[in-house]
Amino acid sequence: MELAIIFPLFGLMIFAIIIGGIYYDAGNAAQAAANIAVNEARVYGATAEQGEQAAEDFIASNAKNLHDTTVAVDRSATEVTVTVTARTNSIFESLFNSVITRTAVAPVERWVN
Repeated sequence: MELAIIFPLFGLMIFAIIIGGIYYDAGNAAQAAANIAVNEARVYGATAEQGEQAAEDFIASNAKNLHDTTVAVDRSATEVTVTVTARTNSIFESLFNSVITRTAVAPVERWVN
């Protein structure tokens, strides 16, 4: 009787750990892409397109569990903001929100006399 209750709960616990691990890994990959993009776009003389390309290159080569990615780079005179939005692998799309959004912000490098 006790095993009939414990085994399904144990299975659900393992299932939740796997889903949490997938989501956590995808979040780390999206944050790494945002950090790479902001570091590329904040350099003196760089453009927002260079940061966006750096993030897309990282995602293509290292983040196999991110899908439908969108990289938005906003570069002003003083600050760069990069937002990476993506979907991650999910076993049940309707039950779990698989959309991940990560943002990185950094000041723009400036030449000061």
